[in-house]
Amino acid sequence: MKTSALVLAAGEAKRMGEPKQLLPYKGQPLIMHTVKALQTLPLYSLHVVLGAYFEQIHPILDEARIPWIFNPDWQEGMGTSIRAGMQQLPPDTDQVMICLADQVHISGGILSKLLALHQTASSPLTASVYGETIGVPAIFSQAFFPNLRELGGAQGARAILRKYQDQLNRFPWEKGVQDIDTPEDYRQLLSDDQ
Repeated sequence: MKTSALVLAAGEAKRMGEPKQLLPYKGQPLIMHTVKALQTLPLYSLHVVLGAYFEQIHPILDEARIPWIFNPDWQEGMGTSIRAGMQQLPPDTDQVMICLADQVHISGGILSKLLALHQTASSPLTASVYGETIGVPAIFSQAFFPNLRELGGAQGARAILRKYQDQLNRFPWEKGVQDIDTPEDYRQLLSDDQ
C-alpha cells in the first residue's frame, strides 16, 4: 500500500499572534516535530501545505529537503489546504494520512500504530478519537479522495469522518486533544515538559 502524508500548516494562528509552526519545541520548530514523526513511517510521499507565513516557514523545510505546497487560498480555511495537498499527491497513492502541525504529542510510535490499525482493518477510514472528537491524524483510502478534493472553506476532513462514521476505524488517542492555539497553551506545554 502506497501511503502519502499531508501536514496542514497554512493557518494564520490569529490567537497565537505569531507563526505557531515556528515555535521552538524540543530543540526544533514545532512544524519539524510533526514532520520528523512522519519520517519514521514507510511513506510514499510527504508534503507540507503552507499558506500564512510562507516566506518564514518554507526555508526551514527547504533546508530539511521537505517538499511543500503553497495554498494560495489559505485564508478561506483548512478545506482549501486539504484540496491543494490532494492535487499534488502522486497519482498512484493508495491512501493518505492527514496531520496537523500543532498536535504536540504526535510521535512516530503513535502514527505507526494508526497506520497498522488502518492496514489490518477492513474499513476505508481510520481516525483519531480524543474526548468527543473524531479527527486527525486520520487515514483516508483512495475511495475518499474525491471527497477530500471537493473540500473548501473552513470545512476540514472532520466533516467526512462524521458523515461516514459507519465506515470508520477509531484510534483512541486522548493526548490528541492538546494543540497549541494561544500563548497560554504554549506556556503550559513548556512547563509540562520541564
